[in-house]
Amino acid sequence: MESLADFQHQTFTFTLAFCLLIGLVSQLMFKKEAFGSGDMLLLVALSPLFRLEKMLLLILTASLLGIGYYLAYWLMKKQKLAKLAFIPFISTAMLLVLMLESRGLITRIGLFLFEESIFMTYVVGLTGGIGSGKTTVSDLFSALGVEVIDADVVARQVVEPGTPLLAKIVEHFGEEILTAEKALERTKLRQIVFNNEEEKTWLNNLLHPAIREEMVKKLQESTACYVIWVVPLLIENKLTEYCDRILVVDVSPEIQLERATKRDNSKIETIKNIMAAQVSREERLSYADDVIENNLPFEQGLLLIKEQVQALHYKYLALAKKEKECQKLL
Repeated sequence: MESLADFQHQTFTFTLAFCLLIGLVSQLMFKKEAFGSGDMLLLVALSPLFRLEKMLLLILTASLLGIGYYLAYWLMKKQKLAKLAFIPFISTAMLLVLMLESRGLITRIGLFLFEESIFMTYVVGLTGGIGSGKTTVSDLFSALGVEVIDADVVARQVVEPGTPLLAKIVEHFGEEILTAEKALERTKLRQIVFNNEEEKTWLNNLLHPAIREEMVKKLQESTACYVIWVVPLLIENKLTEYCDRILVVDVSPEIQLERATKRDNSKIETIKNIMAAQVSREERLSYADDVIENNLPFEQGLLLIKEQVQALHYKYLALAKKEKECQKLL
């Protein structure tokens, strides 16, 4: 697994080679320079700031914008441009690429092109069914100093009072889904959408892109050796491709139902609907690289889980050192 310096060197080398090649082809075929010295210097100077997949997209977008402008000018004026500055198209392309990156699309392009995780940190996806004990496990990792990115926490942050998303939810469902403090009453909203497929789809289409965008941003910004990324619907939402490793907290369906109804004070039917919307226990386990079983009562199982988390912590540090060349100690 390559380090940040390796990626910077790759991008710099590619950009310099691209500029020189295009310049040579342009001189040989058209007796004109493809880039001005300023254009070339800007691209080469920008290259260490971008990963290769982002620079590829930046150059492609800028080139297409330039070609489009040239053709539009020729069609309207019926004459060719003597010279076309490339810098405005680079600037516009940068804005477009940053917009794509904010939606997590650059990361997906990198995954498609290079078939590997492109985060600087080693990402351990932690998942499990409702009531499995994901929070208990993630809290134990956090107590060891591990950075934890929790999808549920992010999901709450994007609908905090005053956010645009909360305003849209209130407009759609009405103010009865708010608490006295004008915060979102998540249990009430959950009861509404899990018994109504149309409303569930509407809410998911609103929230999932925003939550994904924020989580990917946090993963990209992380400088930790490894992070625990807690996502209840990691498999269902096809987020496994972002992970270097997957840790599943496993529990029997009977215990799931018992724990979730007590914890959330929800109706059994509501919990059953949630469980039905998640992948089966068997399918979830088929994705697992590591498994923590959590079928024992809390007091009895906690010590055993602590031991497993400690062992996994050292394992993930070793993997991060090997695959991400991380030299930090937590």
